[in-house]
Amino acid sequence: MQERDFDMVAADSASGLVGCLYGYRAAPDTPDFATLRDVLPPAATGAAAAGRLFLLVELMVLPEHRRRRVATRMRDLLLARHGADVVVTTLAAPAAGEGIAHEVLRAWSCTKLGEFGTPPREAWLHPA
Repeated sequence: MQERDFDMVAADSASGLVGCLYGYRAAPDTPDFATLRDVLPPAATGAAAAGRLFLLVELMVLPEHRRRRVATRMRDLLLARHGADVVVTTLAAPAAGEGIAHEVLRAWSCTKLGEFGTPPREAWLHPA
């Protein structure tokens, strides 16, 4: 929450919290950018240097509310508030197989860039 341009979107219903999504604008001096550097394409490195790289760091939607476009609506709302040339999602690398996060990223037409850091995390590039 201390990162530059940190922002979060929460979704709720009559019964309470449904999900949330948060991220921040990454600059070359942010810790996540330094660990991501090896998997980012050159355009993302340039966008970060210009302050135009946004990292989506965490997405949570309660199971009973999944497959209802909650995640997509939260993403659209969050990104509409931040002009970014490049958007990258980071997530924990699954221990075995692929999880629901991969389904969401594929539905959003994201491309896996690779793994970075310890413990391993994955970086996914959102379409321009």
